[in-house]
Amino acid sequence: MRKTPPLPVYVDYGFATGAVGSALLLARIRRGSAERLLRIPFALPAAAALGERLAGYIALHALVEALQSFGITIGTIAVPDLDLLDDLRERRSLPTELHLPYIHLACLLHAWPRMRLEPGSAEELAQAAGREVALRAA
Repeated sequence: MRKTPPLPVYVDYGFATGAVGSALLLARIRRGSAERLLRIPFALPAAAALGERLAGYIALHALVEALQSFGITIGTIAVPDLDLLDDLRERRSLPTELHLPYIHLACLLHAWPRMRLEPGSAEELAQAAGREVALRAA
């Protein structure tokens, strides 16, 4: 008996960071006609000198780990940060503070060859994450 290959997923996401290093990522996972929303809290280092750029690396890393934990092996992730995509595709020079996050993310993605990264945006998810982070801070 032959196994049916898994359906590819399409994932878009947005995230927001809080004042004390807490952050939240909201991801929309589509597989066929099914859709699921995933909440992924994550933390940022206390002295995050690169702000949103570093947060983008940490957010994508958290998303990839979550998707892998669900056994997702094939599909596309729409990444809202074009600079991050260029960093990964062009292997360009990075600020020192991004070296380790880049290495960790690149290694994680290298072990996941059937997932593609492409430019995309889910502004409504970023806004919803921002509202939730603001509510927690209040």
